[in-house]
Amino acid sequence: LRDYAKTNVRPRTLEGYEGIVRAHLIPGLGHIPLKDLQPAHLQRFYGDLLQDGRLDRKPGGLSPRSVLHYHRLLSEALSHAVKWASWPET
Repeated sequence: LRDYAKTNVRPRTLEGYEGIVRAHLIPGLGHIPLKDLQPAHLQRFYGDLLQDGRLDRKPGGLSPRSVLHYHRLLSEALSHAVKWASWPET
């Protein structure tokens, strides 16, 4: 967020991304080292969001559209991480 989104998206969009990262991505996947992250982890994470992802603790999960939005955010972040990891050190 700090290195890419802060300079490439509008402030309101950045706030939304920060909320998703803090409320869902870090608690759901933050304990897994990036080098150990597997597709099964992501599938379980998305399934958990669909089943019980509401922050207000009401029964039910997030909508498939919301989970798709989270997936796109995570995919974009991981794509940047891979690209940046391949850059030579300066």
